[in-house]
Amino acid sequence: DTYYFPKNTHPGIVIKTMVENFWKHWRKYEKIAKKQGKSLKEVITLASIVEKEALFDREKPIIAAVYLNRLKRGMPLQADPTINYALKEFRRLTYKDYYSVNSPYNTYLNPGLPPTPICNPGEASIKAVLFPTKVKY
Repeated sequence: DTYYFPKNTHPGIVIKTMVENFWKHWRKYEKIAKKQGKSLKEVITLASIVEKEALFDREKPIIAAVYLNRLKRGMPLQADPTINYALKEFRRLTYKDYYSVNSPYNTYLNPGLPPTPICNPGEASIKAVLFPTKVKY
């Protein structure tokens, strides 16, 4: 979501507003996630990767489906945004980056999801993880 705050708003107010908004949105999807056997952490962590990977909301269900299929098959996620997160900068990656970044966030080297979300995902990314497109790839 987009938030508007006066210039000198205390950071605690910003955080409180964002957290309250998150829980308001999450309540709409909590039962669906539970029915699918997905935890809050799993949904939000994968949604954060989808958020950073996609340019447009319409791409998100396809991207989520690819990652979910990889997880289901025991394949590495191989998600570039997780390496950018480990590097603490978002830039074009090189082949060397994929296999030299020693971090639990490197999803080329480490199986499964990274330890935490890499950003605050929007509702479209959360929905994409819970309602992915049906694809074989």
